[in-house]
Amino acid sequence: MEKLSLFLQGSVQGKLVSLRQEKSPHVVTVNLYYYNNVLYIRTLRHSVKVRNVRRSPLVSVIVDRQDLDTLPEKGFVRIESALIEGKCQVIDPIDTLPRELFASIFSELAESPSSPKAEEIKASRVVLKITPTRVRYQRGKIKGF
Repeated sequence: MEKLSLFLQGSVQGKLVSLRQEKSPHVVTVNLYYYNNVLYIRTLRHSVKVRNVRRSPLVSVIVDRQDLDTLPEKGFVRIESALIEGKCQVIDPIDTLPRELFASIFSELAESPSSPKAEEIKASRVVLKITPTRVRYQRGKIKGF
């Protein structure tokens, strides 16, 4: 998991793949928080991804980043990808998260955690917790823009 930790350093966006009721994939861009070898995603309580995870907890996350250390031939960009498979659970209520993680995911609540706005956010949000079971890495090149 150390390689994954290095790969996910900093603010990371990825694609979450969950299964709809009819088993077709639902893919959505998400902000990822990596904490103690686990991925976390902040989302609305009644979102499609939450409904999908409650039905089927097996998900995949794809994170791409440009490899700036290796220069490909002219006109191409080198890409590295982490393909993460895992089991997902819904964390609800959100204030059961570790304090440090909660502060990172919900930074706007730090100044006034008991304000009406904070209460509204707490009532409307959940966090998806993804425990990786398999991680694969790929490198390749794509045509530049």
